[in-house]
Amino acid sequence: ICVGKESFPQIIHQYSRRKHGQYIAVNCGAIPEGTIDSELFGHEKGAFTGAIGERKGYFGEADGGTIFLDEVGELPLPTQARLLRVLESGEFIKVGSSKVQKTDVRIVAATNVNLTEAIAEGRFREDLYYRLNTVPIKIPPLRERGDDITLLFRKFASDFAEKYRMPAIQLTEDAKALLLAYPWPPLLPCPWHASLASPGLHFFPSRGPHCYPAHGPHCCLARGPHCCLACGPLCFSPVYGTASMP
Repeated sequence: ICVGKESFPQIIHQYSRRKHGQYIAVNCGAIPEGTIDSELFGHEKGAFTGAIGERKGYFGEADGGTIFLDEVGELPLPTQARLLRVLESGEFIKVGSSKVQKTDVRIVAATNVNLTEAIAEGRFREDLYYRLNTVPIKIPPLRERGDDITLLFRKFASDFAEKYRMPAIQLTEDAKALLLAYPWPPLLPCPWHASLASPGLHFFPSRGPHCYPAHGPHCCLARGPHCCLACGPLCFSPVYGTASMP
């Protein structure tokens, strides 16, 4: 959780010779298996039902730039074979085409899947793993970077103060200790949620009746009228404190 893996490829891109090329981030886990090849490599008109026009695809668009494949461990095996070809030769074929195309793109991939286990279970290609694992960057989770939590909170609180034209939230010592003691398990909110929701300092880590895991009517996942992510008239839930939206 909150490891910042989305920031690393952007930094790599911005400080490289490819910085004037396209940067495209793709969440592989969010694209249905039936359309992932079309999204990545493009398709020809009439290649399948609904293909009313030609599509270039992300690898075509990112030629000369960088493509970030988030959750690469979720790619289906046929798409993994196509990706392997791009890594080995820079070549790909659009869906519904027989013409080989070339692309010159830096590929940065990330996953929270244990790829060694996925290979053993036949869910991920071993040859693709070694191609992608050329320059590995292991990013420790937030729970292992305690000193970063208060810095991140301060940064996000400052951003929200500027956005909503309100005073920046300051952490008390008790609140700081609460954040540092929280384990930040996977799939729970990052410090920016706490920054947004903390005028009353009754946010998720307190595990109260309206805490995130409780999925109550004011929970961030419930997306109720007072949810802090709903951006309604009262962006902050009454449980968390109140603040009017601009």
